[in-house]
Amino acid sequence: MRFHFVTSAARAAVVALPALLPTLLHSGAARADEYARIENVPIVAVRLEGALPVAPSVGLLTQPSNWVRGDAAAVLEADPSDRRTAENDRLVSDLVGSGVAVLELLLPEQPEARLPILFGALLALSRDAGAGPVVALGTGRAGQAVMDAAAPGLTARFTGEGGPRFTMLVALRPGCHFGTEVQSPMVVYVAAGLAAGETDPTCLHQVALAQD
Repeated sequence: MRFHFVTSAARAAVVALPALLPTLLHSGAARADEYARIENVPIVAVRLEGALPVAPSVGLLTQPSNWVRGDAAAVLEADPSDRRTAENDRLVSDLVGSGVAVLELLLPEQPEARLPILFGALLALSRDAGAGPVVALGTGRAGQAVMDAAAPGLTARFTGEGGPRFTMLVALRPGCHFGTEVQSPMVVYVAAGLAAGETDPTCLHQVALAQD
């Protein structure tokens, strides 16, 4: 299987969109149309009882052309102050090339919005898109935000008892990508929703498995 790259020009469009705009990307955007489907997805923040409401956001969903309900997906949250767009392109391409749908988010500047938006992304993939195993990946400051979601008992508060769960949560080191071969261990583990115990330790900063 080959890896097919989605360009920054297409993916960066989400940064310029208003948070409430759920429109589709134009089909003529600079991307490999025959290899992936790309669309903007509204993210409804999960509101906990007694908490102030958080404004909804929007994510950029890239799906392999043969992706179907029940397949693996990943939430990739990036630090908006991190300008390494080429590295994020590689992350997305590695995952999409191995059959994983990727929902990209920008880390909210307001700390109180970060968990509600992250769990809202989980619900968008699991309930709306019908994804199977879902992992959360964070780069830069977003890595810590992703790891915060692994606190015991936190997921049940946001998605309910028996609700969707992240199979794995990973904080990535700068410059990390999953390799040039489809059998790269990290890609295989993410796609299968398995533990990352044998992956390249230089790539991973922190890893947490499924939580209650």
